[in-house]
Amino acid sequence: VQRIPGVHVSQLSGEGHSTAIRQPISTKPLYLYLEDGVPTRSTGFFNHNALYEVNLPQAGGLEVLKGPGTALYGSDAIGGVVNALTRPAPTTPTMDLSAEVGTYGYRRFLGTGGFRAGNNGVRMDLNLTSADGFKEDAPYDRRSGTIRHEFINGSIATHTVLTATRVDQRDVFPLDGSAFESQPDLNRSPIAFRDVDALRWSTAIEHEEGKSLISVTPFARHNVLKLIPNWQLTFNPEIWDTRNNSVGALVKCT
Repeated sequence: VQRIPGVHVSQLSGEGHSTAIRQPISTKPLYLYLEDGVPTRSTGFFNHNALYEVNLPQAGGLEVLKGPGTALYGSDAIGGVVNALTRPAPTTPTMDLSAEVGTYGYRRFLGTGGFRAGNNGVRMDLNLTSADGFKEDAPYDRRSGTIRHEFINGSIATHTVLTATRVDQRDVFPLDGSAFESQPDLNRSPIAFRDVDALRWSTAIEHEEGKSLISVTPFARHNVLKLIPNWQLTFNPEIWDTRNNSVGALVKCT
């Protein structure tokens, strides 16, 4: 996304990030994050780190809409929309595995596979990523999985997505210039953490006849975030525990 004019994503500690789309970098609730067109969170539960609930390394694509998209996408789309697309089922039976290792204990395993049988298609993705981090006692661990099922029969097409993510990471406090020069691996907030659990299901059902299209997408979401933010250690180091379960449906007629 850094290659898109007017768009910037700054990576924070672990899997965290902060997005800026034609706006200054901030943690304000200005953007709507989607997966296959379905919001990853319900309105009122914005998190500027919301993309760590999406399996981006195995996404089929990423759409970024710049500027207000409220009319089409809802009240959260004040500054822009980011839509992650899941990968469709392969035309022939396929399995791909990859492994990466790097400095500071970085490890990543990606596995994907799928097939088609008659009118049905299936793809499964698995993302296991972890790192010790270059700071003292600042590891992070990510586990993500996606299952996508497709069905086509004449004028009716459906695709169902079930995705789950768990992220456990430390929330590292930034250092000033002098501290970084003397001890760059210092972790000033070893008890600060962020633990994320996200589970989403959606089924898009489309019926196309002539020039008309009817689309109905029921969905359900489960979001849990437990954290002690590093900035809160200066005044009240309590654990925040936010949870939200939501169901809904998107309906479109053209």
